[in-house]
Amino acid sequence: MSPPCRQKRYLLRFHTLARLFTAATNFTTFIVDINGNAGTENVACNPFCTLMRAHNYYAKYCPQCDRYCAWHALSASKPQILNCYAGLSFFSVPLVENQQVCGFIVCGKVRVKNQEYKAIDLMNIEPWENDTALRKAWWSLKVIDNNRLAAAVNLLSFMVNSFTSNTDTILVENLLTSSETDYSLSRHEKKRIAVLRYIEANLYSKLTLDSVAAHVC
Repeated sequence: MSPPCRQKRYLLRFHTLARLFTAATNFTTFIVDINGNAGTENVACNPFCTLMRAHNYYAKYCPQCDRYCAWHALSASKPQILNCYAGLSFFSVPLVENQQVCGFIVCGKVRVKNQEYKAIDLMNIEPWENDTALRKAWWSLKVIDNNRLAAAVNLLSFMVNSFTSNTDTILVENLLTSSETDYSLSRHEKKRIAVLRYIEANLYSKLTLDSVAAHVC
């Protein structure tokens, strides 16, 4: 297994991708380490999840769902959509370096039109629906078509697999490690806009490695 410090550096490469994917799709997208842990600054949540993660009682259960979703990805040949204990749908994609899993990119936390996914069952939790603020935040969430979430699975999986291949080392280093403070520079801003447009335009498209490289390099 890669040393922890090396794993951490590797995961940092994907934080910008997660932020850009969130901006382009409005799906919460963030990175967790091999233990399923995410830093609070790493998660830009929807209003409902923000309340849940700050709640005195429910906050401890959100990371448990993140961890379950992350590890579940290792048991399937492709990412599987799950429902968290609060009923929001999400999935994860392993981040692999030299055949070693270093962490995961988690995406979704959305309210879908059809509740057709396996639910993560955390035992003996008090119903969050009894909390007025949480209930109001839940009902304010936009309802997402299931096909849109499925398309996000395919696109994010393809992008991660492309960026982690040996042929895309330069792309990973030059694009994904770009500092947020560098966005004032036109070169970085153009890359950022290119990625956003690419994600928006190709959510339902058939992808190739060349098409990814052509639009984000």
